[in-house]
Amino acid sequence: MNKYNLKNDLQNKVFSIYFDNASNNGKAVEYFLRSLSPIVDGAFFHQKCACHVLNLTVKAGLKTSGANDLITKFKKAVTHIFTNGIRKQRFHDMYSRMQFTKLRVP
Repeated sequence: MNKYNLKNDLQNKVFSIYFDNASNNGKAVEYFLRSLSPIVDGAFFHQKCACHVLNLTVKAGLKTSGANDLITKFKKAVTHIFTNGIRKQRFHDMYSRMQFTKLRVP
């Protein structure tokens, strides 16, 4: 911070800093709190990144047995369709008739 003259430029101007949930960020937050003297006494200083929290939530949800069962059933259905030439062609014919594209198959 001293090297880039950030300490003087940011003194009492920083409201919050966003970090992911990595354990080493705790020390960085402590350092910044001591160095910057953020406004509102740092009450809102350390904010967790919403995208990272959402990503962790989705990953945890996908690890549940219910989600795993659905993924397994979907993989089996896709395998069933695409391991047989006739079923594969019928599937392609069906989604062409319904005006779906490869990127928009329900």
